[in-house]
Amino acid sequence: MADNYLTESPLSTRDKVWNATYDRLKSAGVSNPRVMTDNIVGNSLSGGFGLLDLTPAFVGEELGTMTGKSLANNNYLGTGLGLGGALLATTPLKVPQGLLSRFSTSTPGRIVNKTKSGGGYSVNLQTGDVPQEGLMMGMYKNTDPRNVVIEGRPITKADVEQSVNINQKTLDNPENYLGTWADDGTTYFDVSKKFDPNDIRKATKFGERTNQIAGYNLGAGESFPVGQWSKFVTSPEYAERLGILNKEGVEYLKKHPQKDWWNLKGTELEEIYGKENSDKIAGYLAATSPLSDVGKNVRLASEYMRREIKGEPIIQPNFRTPEDSVFIQPGSKMPLETSYAKNLERVTKGNIDEMQSQKVRGMAKALSGDPNAMVFDRHWANLSEKPTAGIFTAPEKGVFPPGKQYDQLEGIVAKEAEKYGLTPAEFSANVWTGYRNLAQTKGEVFGQKTAGAGILGESKGIADVFSDAITAKAKKLNITRQELINKLKKGDISLLAVVPFATSTEGLLDGGFEM
Repeated sequence: MADNYLTESPLSTRDKVWNATYDRLKSAGVSNPRVMTDNIVGNSLSGGFGLLDLTPAFVGEELGTMTGKSLANNNYLGTGLGLGGALLATTPLKVPQGLLSRFSTSTPGRIVNKTKSGGGYSVNLQTGDVPQEGLMMGMYKNTDPRNVVIEGRPITKADVEQSVNINQKTLDNPENYLGTWADDGTTYFDVSKKFDPNDIRKATKFGERTNQIAGYNLGAGESFPVGQWSKFVTSPEYAERLGILNKEGVEYLKKHPQKDWWNLKGTELEEIYGKENSDKIAGYLAATSPLSDVGKNVRLASEYMRREIKGEPIIQPNFRTPEDSVFIQPGSKMPLETSYAKNLERVTKGNIDEMQSQKVRGMAKALSGDPNAMVFDRHWANLSEKPTAGIFTAPEKGVFPPGKQYDQLEGIVAKEAEKYGLTPAEFSANVWTGYRNLAQTKGEVFGQKTAGAGILGESKGIADVFSDAITAKAKKLNITRQELINKLKKGDISLLAVVPFATSTEGLLDGGFEM
């Protein structure tokens, strides 16, 4: 026997079977024959199941000999090994019918030949489709045993059958593809998912979850990287980004009255609505922040504070703008009220801590003076990416997902804030301000294009934006700022309206929406 591992003399019956099994496994082209042999001889149960994945009739008379000798010597373990092995050796490979060879593109021979000639092959066993464009991404981690790896020899039809047998359930799904690729003498079999050519984010994030190194762009004929977001945000490169943006934000805010973006104390917001309502102010600003720029945000919040002052229902489904509206289509509802409703009701009941979404709760806490509160929005999502390295925050651009990623970044930002002698709330706001200002004025940040002038409004602190809105509204109504402030205090007007409110049985009528 060639290439035996067990060489002590004299060899036991068990050792002879080990050697015979190893040789037959190796000649049959089984990957890792030594490990499989150890399983077969060392554990008849696990070894038997392992044999189910192999080509038939690879074990010969040695197992029969072992059975006879074991019976003669009352060796029941040996008898079980011999009989079990002999039985399983004659069991045909259970390749699911209808998967392989259903189409000319999915025969084992075609898969082997295309892999050898082209370095890889992808085929949908349910449809026979061989995709010519799209983004292919492996479904399993590289160490997953469902990935078949053949080292040091050409692949065979038996290898194809083995891979399909192992992955029958997954390949039964018509969305999944059997994939092969060869690299430096090693061939890999896996199950891949195909994404649209434009869905690089979705494909990459899918690959990130399964610890892929790269995906393959069929149309371009090249691979693309899959990075790890969690590793990137802990890197020195990311820390440097935060430092640059913090400095940029500090310099920007120095030019405006409020140096602390979140601060409401001593501002016109507090003067108009009262210290006793500070939590309500913070809550309504937070509740109306999703899908709003800061200017729109403060105007919406001012309407809910007006309702609060007047003791009116916070949610008014019958609210419609009048026919002479200027800045919003006549007959419109309060913008986004249905989406904001649950959080608005929590604010009016004083349940700010129960507001939905980490971003909204974080903003309410920051505006209430919590030094550890942080808010990660679309700007944070964008500044935390490096597309050239396959690093994306989420499958959708401009979305920062709640949960694990949010929690991780909170910890990272808190540590960086400490280096600069700032609270997490201050530091994160400075970074946000710096990024937003650069994105708006430069149209590019860290090599990534931004919306530029399409980013509406200034990056000032929220109290400064509120004060600017008062000035603009007073001018629109041709009254003094103080007159407008007095009306706001009484709840006679909000920053939404072009003209003072008039009440009716249908609800309040708003004369317009300044954006």
